[in-house]
Amino acid sequence: MNAFYESPAGQRMLSTLPQLMQESMEIGQEWGEKVGRQAAQEAEQDPQTSVKARSRTRACINNLRIMDAAKEQAAMEQKWSGGRQIEPGSAAEKSVLAYIKGNKMPVCPAGGDYELRPIGQLPTCSVEGHELPQ
Repeated sequence: MNAFYESPAGQRMLSTLPQLMQESMEIGQEWGEKVGRQAAQEAEQDPQTSVKARSRTRACINNLRIMDAAKEQAAMEQKWSGGRQIEPGSAAEKSVLAYIKGNKMPVCPAGGDYELRPIGQLPTCSVEGHELPQ
């Protein structure tokens, strides 16, 4: 390794590396500042499209997927037909919650309220835009 650094190519690399690193850092910093400004402008223009709002929406939709899969599992195990109601606090709800980690309903990160809805229908969230695709 020492032989490389003592060679003409190694010496050239050692002489240009500090400048290259400085330029790379400046380019990266400029890029980061630009991306940060764009994100801040997006958040100011439309809070619903902010990074945090999009993250909360994705987390909520994931919760809805988990709830839907739990409903399907419970329906198969219990041999429920489509349209079966799942009321809060009922034995049917407890059967569904058995397939969800912690045996309890997930919490919408945006503060919405979840509804399991009958078998054959997708669960819902009260926050606009927090919905499973049909």
